[in-house]
Amino acid sequence: MSNRNNQHEIESPKSHKLCQIYTDFIPLFLDEGNFIPCLILSDRTITCMIRALSLQDISLQDISLQDHNSLFPPQVLTLEELILLLSTEGTSELALALFVSSIHFFVHHTDFSLFRYMKITQLCVLIHKVDDLLCLLSPRLYISREEVYHSIF
Repeated sequence: MSNRNNQHEIESPKSHKLCQIYTDFIPLFLDEGNFIPCLILSDRTITCMIRALSLQDISLQDISLQDHNSLFPPQVLTLEELILLLSTEGTSELALALFVSSIHFFVHHTDFSLFRYMKITQLCVLIHKVDDLLCLLSPRLYISREEVYHSIF
């Protein structure tokens, strides 16, 4: 059992650090007007943050163990699991879960022609919302203050 806990302690910071690395690349693609890489990186950052949170969240680990027969959280979370993970004081968990699910859907949709109508201002609003979400969730991780996610704006 302690080996499992050690694995969670190791993977959680790795996921969190990847989150910062991915977001640091977003402004480079944004300046070039490359929408798709920005969306893919946004999805990856949210996925990394949620993975880091789920690795340390005992209640989700219990759900994962029972429902998925796994020591680690599933690759795809149900809406209920997302709501549990995203619950924060003063925000709508359902709205956050739907936002996360929407980004994940758009990125994994095979037809990228949907994005040709997207304007740079719309993409910036979306990326700001992703950045705000990461800033909101990051302090919930059991990491040092220096490792907390830093906004890219």
